[in-house]
Amino acid sequence: LRLDEHFGSYQTLEWGVEDGRLLLLRVRPATCIPTFLPVSVRSEEAGRGPLELAISTGQEPRQLRPYSWYHRSRSRAARAAYFASANRQFSAFSGRDDYYLRGYLYSRWRRFSFLPGEEAGPPRYLMGSLWLLAHARRLDREFRTLWRVRRPRLLELAAVDKASLSDERLGKLLAEVQGIVEGFLEEAGRLGEAPQILADIVRQLHEAWVGDAGEVTDLLYTGADQRSRDERALDRALAGAADDAAREGVYAAHLAEHGHQYLRGNPVVDGTDIIRLRVNDGALRAVYRRCVGPPDDAPVAAHGRRLQRRDELESRVLGRLGRLKRLAYRYVLQVARRYESLAFDRHEPALLGLLLEHDVVMEAGRRMVARGLAERVEDAALLGNVELQDMLAGVSDPAYVERVIRERRIVIRRWQRYSPPRTLESTALPDGASRDRADARAHGALVG
Repeated sequence: LRLDEHFGSYQTLEWGVEDGRLLLLRVRPATCIPTFLPVSVRSEEAGRGPLELAISTGQEPRQLRPYSWYHRSRSRAARAAYFASANRQFSAFSGRDDYYLRGYLYSRWRRFSFLPGEEAGPPRYLMGSLWLLAHARRLDREFRTLWRVRRPRLLELAAVDKASLSDERLGKLLAEVQGIVEGFLEEAGRLGEAPQILADIVRQLHEAWVGDAGEVTDLLYTGADQRSRDERALDRALAGAADDAAREGVYAAHLAEHGHQYLRGNPVVDGTDIIRLRVNDGALRAVYRRCVGPPDDAPVAAHGRRLQRRDELESRVLGRLGRLKRLAYRYVLQVARRYESLAFDRHEPALLGLLLEHDVVMEAGRRMVARGLAERVEDAALLGNVELQDMLAGVSDPAYVERVIRERRIVIRRWQRYSPPRTLESTALPDGASRDRADARAHGALVG
């Protein structure tokens, strides 16, 4: 019972008695709830259903590249952190089963189950919305506390000149960043889809009491997310620049500090390999052009217009409601606005940390190339997290590192010739998984 309470789901215990001693063999989530126990927060169809290939919309399997050893070795801790505090009020999923087969990721989502009839009828929906609003009053507290305390530290670590650090200090920096990232991932998982769900509550209320739900986006606008605030800061800094050279300097400084807000891919959302993270310079250049273009299109001016439009719209909407409805509508709107910035900000510190992890791995790769342990900087990603940390700590045999990288480069080339199927229908790992393990043992590779 204590394990059930701790994990928020029923647990199956396998045990035995030998020589009068009680031996606990295994603990795992229950896939079948005993009839004498009430249905609770549990994973639905745990361990069953197809495994889906992680692939972007419009992309073909042949275009994929196998995940790096570093990403695969980090993914388990990152996934565990994200789902550690997930709750069914704001998330449909309690977890995800991930398998790396020949370097390609296959996933199966585990859904929370609900009491029968829990999603039926307007009265029940209304009660559920009231519960969500009450829960939202305190849901974001830990995230905002972590943001105030740990995000400045991430910015400090990002500003450190990695090339000037010793191997040991570089390894300690990487470990510290990983800990901070996992803390933010846990809070992002706790928040779940709260910003979207609360916005939907406002939309439902607005549609029922006012009419045009298309106004809700303007009503919810705050411009308080970190990216919007940084774009307005860039606008003001460029306005004070004396010439083109000064403006390019301002842009370069902004790119160096805030490039993580414009990444191609998002490891938290779409599973992009940490080692393949790249800043989308085109997206940031578009912001730059807005700042130096017509004044009315600049971020500061656009923000002012949207706030004015929001306030006028809110005044008009509240004026059409009776006293009690006005009080209720204003309260719901205030709660949803508080979460509007979290649609972006709940992932922002983790993206900053993951890009910093990428930079540290690349710096380790440059050192490996200089020492003759690798041919390319990117070869550092052929080491798992523990192996990379051991190398930086000086406890790995250089000959072992050189051999592992050489052998894994061969494995990667072999995997790249493989076109992974989009779906694995089997409830267990396919036969190829056992062959992967044999390949892994033969080539000193890690199984994801």
